[in-house]
Amino acid sequence: MRSFEESLRRVEALEREVVDRFRNAEAMREATERITATSSSASGAFTVTVDHTGGVIDVVGTDAVRKLATNRIGAAVLEAIRSAQAQLPGLLRAELGSIGGDPAMAVVVERYEQRFAAERVAERPERHLPIGEIED
Repeated sequence: MRSFEESLRRVEALEREVVDRFRNAEAMREATERITATSSSASGAFTVTVDHTGGVIDVVGTDAVRKLATNRIGAAVLEAIRSAQAQLPGLLRAELGSIGGDPAMAVVVERYEQRFAAERVAERPERHLPIGEIED
C-alpha cells in the first residue's frame, strides 16, 4: 500500500506536468500567431503576405502588372499566395524549435505541411486560347 506522502508527491508531479504542458501550449499559440510569410509572383507583378492561418493580409502590385495579360493577373496573385503559404511549415518549425520538444509541436507542424503542401505551389502551365475562345 502506498503512503500518503508518496501519493501526494505523485499528485504534485502530475500538477507540475499539467502546468508545464499548458505553458508550452500557450507559448506554441503565441509563436504560431507571430508567423507571417511574404512571397512574390514569378513575374514580380505581385507581392503577397499571409498570416499564420494562410489568410492574405497584404497584396501589393508593382509596375510589372501592366505587362501581364488580363487573364494572368488572378493567376499571378494566386501564385504568390500559394508560394507564401508554402513557407509557413518551415517558419512554424523554426519558431516552435525555439520553445522546446513538446510532442504536440510535431503534430502541429505536420498538419501545416499537409495543409500548405509545397506541391500546390507548382506553377500551372500557361494556356493560350485561340482568338475568339473564352475560357470557362
